[in-house]
Amino acid sequence: MISIIAIGYLMRIGQTIIVPLILGGLFALLLVPVCNWFEKKLRFHRTLAALVSLILFSAFVGGLFTLIGSQLTLLKDDWPAFEKQIIGGIESLQEWIRQTFNIGYNKQSEYLSQTLNKSINQGTAIVGIALLSLSSVFILMVFTFLYTFFLLLYRRHILRFFLLLNKPQHQAIILEIAHEIQYVVKKYLIGLILQMLIVAAMTFIALSIIGVKYSLMLSLITGVINVLPYIGIFAAMLMISLITFATSSLTHVLFVVIALIVVHFIR
Repeated sequence: MISIIAIGYLMRIGQTIIVPLILGGLFALLLVPVCNWFEKKLRFHRTLAALVSLILFSAFVGGLFTLIGSQLTLLKDDWPAFEKQIIGGIESLQEWIRQTFNIGYNKQSEYLSQTLNKSINQGTAIVGIALLSLSSVFILMVFTFLYTFFLLLYRRHILRFFLLLNKPQHQAIILEIAHEIQYVVKKYLIGLILQMLIVAAMTFIALSIIGVKYSLMLSLITGVINVLPYIGIFAAMLMISLITFATSSLTHVLFVVIALIVVHFIR
């Protein structure tokens, strides 16, 4: 029990190093076949093969997020319509509150003003947390890149190290375990990528049939955040519903919710 607590505590204080190490290990296992191909087919040096494989992988991920970012810039064209829909929704909500709870517009406005003042007072703390989160993400990306590179570069030395830790009669088992781990992790990551692509394709088809604007951007975002179990699909549903509400009608919002639920069940 004490050992479990100690390990948990060490993982807690060392998460800045442990998390990128785990991610680096997963990415390295995924990129090992690519490195082997560069080394055997193109006669690349091991360092160059690891670097090129990692750069290509980073370019793929960066290109995906760049495409999403370029699509996000298109939202500025519909910002006036979005603002108009939000204002209309707030006015309808205020009228419903007045009729249901007999709370006048002045009291509602007063409560909103107090809430906004509290939010402004907490603004400095929120900005500090946001900056800290950005720096943490940057550190995570840098360490993950470095860990992935060095794990690819020294993968044979690491395997040899584990072989030397065991007796010669057990080395065949160690090699088999290493190959099985690589096979399972590689298949899992490939399956995860295929799932992202399939979900993005199904979402794009559904949104295009419904007639939602920015269907490409929204389907890409849905595919990416869908890797988060349950949370991802509901976050995508909320975001797409808000954008659909801003650019279309409530009927389209209902169709979007139904379509995303169907996509989720198919997944």
